[in-house]
Amino acid sequence: MDSSSAFFFVIAAIAGTYAWRFAGVLVAGRIEEGSPFFVWVSCVAYAIAAGLMMKLLIFPSGALAESTLTDRMIAFALAVIVFFVFKRKLVPALIAGVVFFSFLLWIRSTA
Repeated sequence: MDSSSAFFFVIAAIAGTYAWRFAGVLVAGRIEEGSPFFVWVSCVAYAIAAGLMMKLLIFPSGALAESTLTDRMIAFALAVIVFFVFKRKLVPALIAGVVFFSFLLWIRSTA
């Protein structure tokens, strides 16, 4: 593949992404928040996010793959607990999970 065809694929990917975003902006104003379609789209979005999160936890790549599954699951469980204790606030849960995961990695590295 030469550089001109690679450039074409990058431009095509950008055009495809912005076309769907533009279509979403046009349609979003016409969909009622409580409609069955909107509920379905929300469920699909949550399912995709949950699937990607589980993939990162169970089958990590890169530097995250060097940590143990136990450390990742413990930090995840703590983040979920903090999420519900703080009345479904995402930021405290993320901070707790990252800090505790970093602490676990530090403990493993000094042992």
